[in-house]
Parts: sequence; C-alpha cells; structure tokens
Amino acid sequence: MINKIYPNFRDLHDSFPAIKEGMIFRSPELTGDGEEKDNFRKNLDVDFIFDFRCPEELKERPEITLSRARYIHAPVYNAKKYCHLVVTKKAQFRDIFIRGERVKIIKDEKIECYREMPFSPAYNEVFKVMDEGKTFIFHCTEGKDRTGVFSCMILLALGADLETALNDYLLSNEHRPPKDRQNLRKYHIDQKLIDAIRYCESAHEEIIKESYDAVIEKYGSIDNYFEKHFGITKERRERWKKFYLEEV
Repeated sequence: MINKIYPNFRDLHDSFPAIKEGMIFRSPELTGDGEEKDNFRKNLDVDFIFDFRCPEELKERPEITLSRARYIHAPVYNAKKYCHLVVTKKAQFRDIFIRGERVKIIKDEKIECYREMPFSPAYNEVFKVMDEGKTFIFHCTEGKDRTGVFSCMILLALGADLETALNDYLLSNEHRPPKDRQNLRKYHIDQKLIDAIRYCESAHEEIIKESYDAVIEKYGSIDNYFEKHFGITKERRERWKKFYLEEV
C-alpha cells in the first residue's frame, strides 16, 4: 500500500515478510508541515532515525525529529563530489544550465555514486543499533537511491535473496514515480537534459546492480563484503536475525 503522506515510506517486512513487522522502515525525508504529517510522525514508534542526507540538504530542509526516537545524521556521500545529484535548489539550478556533451555527467555521477555507496562508513551507525535489536527508520531525500542501496544491503544481510533485494529497490518507481519534466521545455531546456534528469529520478535495475557488482568485484561475495569491509561476522549477522526475523 502506497503511503500518501510520505510516499516511499515502507516497512521492510512488506518486501521480505521474514522480517518482523514494525522493526525496520525505509523512508523519504521526514520533513514538511501540516496536520497529516504531524500526526503521522507522532504515531511512529521507533528507537532511532538515521538521516543519510548531506549537510547541505539538511540545512535547506531540517529534519523534524520525533520525541521518542534518537536522531542520527549519517551522510552517505559527499555533496561536493556528487554535486549534480545532491538534492538542493543550488544543485538543481546548476543542472538546468548543463548543455551538449556535458549532459552525460549526470548519469556518469549516478553510476559512480552507486558503485561507491555500498562502502559508506555511514552504515556502521546503523549496524551498531542492529547489534542491540533496536527499531529504526533510515532515509535520504526521496527514499530511493541512498536509502535504496542500504535497504538492499540490509535485506541481503538478513538472508533475503538478490531478487528480493532488487524488487524492493525497484518499488520506488511505484511509490514515488518520477515527475513529468517536460514542462522544462518552455525554458528551452534540451530534451537530452530532461531525459537525464528523469533517468536519475527513477530506480533502474542496471543501476542498483552497479552497487552489487562493485561489492562482488571487490570482495567476491556478500559474506566477505560484510566481514572484510565492515567487520561484521556471520555470527554477528545471526544475532541480527534473532532480533529481526520471525521464528521459523
């Protein structure tokens, strides 16, 4: 069921029913005013909220924290390195002036970013909380890219297969469809640039596979990835499963 108040807010139980309901949530940014949003946030019962956005995004749209939950800001990537992807007005203004062959830089950044994100030290903040079996929400801006990559990693860590992880990622196209950007034509924006923007606003299997392939290329397997990159042993992951998975 699509959340109309915060599109792309989801319980990971819905993608992988083996996960206990109400334990792990993926989300877009929990910002905005209004009674509906206020009530929705008040009804969220979690221990932690992890914000993967860059400081520049947070400054422009401050998080509205929950009274019970502990808020942790853990940026997944550097806004200066991925200046065409960070979701700020300054970045959007910069992008609309890209012309000619330079348009490809947007998609190139997207691919490079996806290959880098699985190795972000920001994830360690979440892993510490998982060691204690805490309930939590993790989010970026739209709950699609940074959130989508980490969601895949959590699902794989908890025993989901690759197809389940990919399907969870692709659901963002249903929960938060890309906007119609054809109105940019009236500002004489090139169609190639419009297509590049729309591409980056969508979830694509070939893009999320860039993340998975980068992990396999570097470590050979998901088990090696968790153990060698993050120091997470199989025994530690088994402990997570006891906290977060339904008993078989």
